[in-house]
Amino acid sequence: MLVAKMMYTKNLNKRYVANGIAAQLINSDTDALFSALLSEVENIAGTSVVLEAISFSRVEGKVESIQITGDAPSRATLVQFRDSLEESSLFESAALPLSNLAKDKDVPFSITILVSNQLQE
Repeated sequence: MLVAKMMYTKNLNKRYVANGIAAQLINSDTDALFSALLSEVENIAGTSVVLEAISFSRVEGKVESIQITGDAPSRATLVQFRDSLEESSLFESAALPLSNLAKDKDVPFSITILVSNQLQE
């Protein structure tokens, strides 16, 4: 009986520690921010720009940038996507390497977006 109680306590402590770590990684404020940023990117991309991968970079707990890879049907569409991201109040800038503009059609791209600091104050 004592052994079973000790094992239960150990498992309970492990779950508590794991839940504490999870709570530090994910909280409702962070979820809301990620959702807002992702929704904005998807809305701007519309149906013409295909988003293949999106990753968020955090520094000191704040979302600093978003890295996106994908495909655009044309160079002009890709430039318009970048310009629209830069016009959004959620983002500071959108960096598109010149090498992404080498092709006229079916343009694979990688773009880095800096998130506005005002969102996280």
